[in-house]
Amino acid sequence: MRVFRLEFLQPPSMRTRWLGPYSAKWLTAEGEELATYLEAEHIRTRPHPVNTPLLKASTFENHHLCGCDSRTALSDWFGKYFGPLREQGGQVGVYEVPDLAVAEHLNGQVVFHHGSSRIIERDGHPAAAPLVLTSAGSRRAKIAAAAGKYDHWSPASQG
Repeated sequence: MRVFRLEFLQPPSMRTRWLGPYSAKWLTAEGEELATYLEAEHIRTRPHPVNTPLLKASTFENHHLCGCDSRTALSDWFGKYFGPLREQGGQVGVYEVPDLAVAEHLNGQVVFHHGSSRIIERDGHPAAAPLVLTSAGSRRAKIAAAAGKYDHWSPASQG
């Protein structure tokens, strides 16, 4: 099956060169703000995969990723964030994933074994602004400490 992911190129020093917006360590400053708003909203509105224990137990050698089963499902998943994140260097990676490597496939969302997949296409543009080390991994703490700042966002509010 084909699986579509929104991904950001990470520096050569990173073990994983392409990470999604929830886990990317290097983004543009604007991309980091968008990813924080995205996470604040998705904490409440987007279900985690049922197989979350599998994702938490994933190691670099046995890495599982999340994606969507179509480009439309991917765009729908990220909604109003999709275009702005793409403008900040987000690229769509298309993976060919063998059926046996699919750990979960529900409501358009796919959890798959990364090592068993192969990238067949990637489209998008590199980030125009410099990348900065982000708060990925601690965004929930940042959101909690922000006194509601990340509760609402719209593309028009991004001056």
